[in-house]
Order: sequence, then C-alpha cells, then structure tokens
Amino acid sequence: SFTNLGDKGGPVEIQLLHVEPDPIKLGGKISLSYVIVVKTEIKACALDLVVEKKVMWSWWKVPCSKGLGSCSCSDLCRSDITCPDLNKWIGLAQESCPVEPGALKKQDLIVDVPSAPFGSGWMASGSYRVNLKLTNPLDSKVIANYLIEISLTT
Repeated sequence: SFTNLGDKGGPVEIQLLHVEPDPIKLGGKISLSYVIVVKTEIKACALDLVVEKKVMWSWWKVPCSKGLGSCSCSDLCRSDITCPDLNKWIGLAQESCPVEPGALKKQDLIVDVPSAPFGSGWMASGSYRVNLKLTNPLDSKVIANYLIEISLTT
C-alpha cells in the first residue's frame, strides 16, 4: 500500500502502484505496475529514501548498503552521481532529464529481488515501510513524499 504524505496537488502523483506477489519473496522476482503523473517539468530531483523494518513493536531504520536500504541521492538527473536503482525501476535514465509533464507508466515490469545474505533470511523477512521523498535540490521544495508499506519473506 502507499500513502501520499505531501501536497495532494503536488508536482508528482502516484496514481497506481501494484506489486506482486505479496509478500515479496527475497531472491525471487516481482511484477511492478505503476502510473506516476508528472505535472510540471523536473530539471533536478534529490532522493531521500528511508527504509524501516518492524521489529516487535517499533520501527528500526535499515542502513544503506550496496544501494539498498535508507539511501540518499543529491540529484537523480546527474550522470556523475551514483544513486540507488530507483531510476532503473521506474524507467528513467539520467539522460532522460529533464522529465517532461505527462504520465510515466509501466505494466508488469519484472524486477529481480536480491537474496538475503546467506543465513540471514529469517532476519530480512517481515514488514517494512519506505518513505520516498523527492525534492528539488535547487530550492528544496518537495516534489513528492510517499510512504510505501511492503512485506518480505524468504
């Protein structure tokens, strides 16, 4: 599930986000479908991705490791900056910036899910929430801010 934490009339709106299977199997594949509406031209876009795992009754931040977890990127549009695979997942490449107004759509995009390190699958399984926040690095205005909830299993 996903929730818009930002301005409902903001520059970017996720209208559809569907992931199968649920829960997501580590080391398997997912089918990802989405419709993201871009309402204004985006020339630069910073990413702040906070991933948290539910442990007992509280949420623990998952650190960034090898492009997975709570990672940040100062500008997804710059080719000289290494960022998480978000660009690949949503079908953007650095050379596609600026992002013009319109709809970004993918239907049944197959994505490989990394395996948990040997012997740690039981620790990786569980409930997660991901706060995906996009801002304009030129003026710090929020482009999009979403909370996405997922479950992982081995």
